[in-house]
Order: sequence, then C-alpha cells, then structure tokens
Amino acid sequence: MKPHRHPPPPHITMKDGIANNSTASISQARKAVEQLKMEACMDRIKVHVFFFYLFLFVSLLLNILFKFLNVE
Repeated sequence: MKPHRHPPPPHITMKDGIANNSTASISQARKAVEQLKMEACMDRIKVHVFFFYLFLFVSLLLNILFKFLNVE
C-alpha cells in the first residue's frame, strides 16, 4: 500500500501578494473615508463655548448646594 500524498500547496506568486496587499490598502482607505464622512457630519462646539456651559452648570450646582446647606 502506497502512503497517501497530499497535493502540493498552491504557490503564491509575487503578483498575487501585491494584489492582496493592494486590495487590503483599498479596503483600509474606504474605511478611513467612511470614518471621515461620519466625523464631518458631527456637530462640534468650540472649546470656549463648552467651558462657558460647564461654568454655568457648576455655578448652578453650587448655588443649589449652598441653598440646601443654608450657607451664605
């Protein structure tokens, strides 16, 4: 009885490797474009506006706390 031989693995040529790498690069680029499109649609506020709202919020909380504790 002869031993069972497996077929040799397919050879990957340099051209196949470049094609696979190119496909991966295109896929990554498409994902990056989609991410940028999503970020472009987001509403953003400026930092100074954010801190102004934060200051108002903290001031309001402190005002409520001081009234609750009867602190003048």
